[in-house]
Amino acid sequence: GGALRCFQRRDELSPVTGCIGAMENGDLQVGWLRATVIDPYERPVYLDGKMHNHGDCAMYIVNRNEGTKTYITKNFQTNPVMYMAGG
Repeated sequence: GGALRCFQRRDELSPVTGCIGAMENGDLQVGWLRATVIDPYERPVYLDGKMHNHGDCAMYIVNRNEGTKTYITKNFQTNPVMYMAGG
C-alpha cells in the first residue's frame, strides 16, 4: 500500500482560487500549483475520477473568472482491483 503525504502551502498569504479540500461535486484536492509571474494565484489541483471512461482519472484546476475546469493531465487509468477491494 501507499501512504498519504500532506504538505503545507508554500505561501499561505498568496491569493487562492477554487475550493480548498474538495469541490462541491466530491472531487478531492490532491495538490497545489504554485503562483508564478504570469499567474499570481496558487491554484488547488483536483482529481476527477468520474467524468472519463470507466476507470480513467485526470487532474484539473478551476479557472478563476469562469469557474470552468482546465485539465492539466491526460487521462490515466486507475487499478480496477482497488475499486473492487474498496481501497
